[in-house]
Amino acid sequence: MKLLLERNEVDPGGASKSCQAPLFWAARNSHEGIVELLLGRKDVNPDSSCESGRILLSSAATNRH
Repeated sequence: MKLLLERNEVDPGGASKSCQAPLFWAARNSHEGIVELLLGRKDVNPDSSCESGRILLSSAATNRH
């Protein structure tokens, strides 16, 4: 994951129309280490939302992750 995040073309804070941001998927799938890594970055906002208005991290937390 660290190698992937070093690439310029990777946007770790981005989300698609269907709310598929890296932070959302890491939290939803219980990847605690990756969540911590992403939350430690300035370009990842845990309060960001996708086009539908869903807040990404809270959506993952709703599923008990």
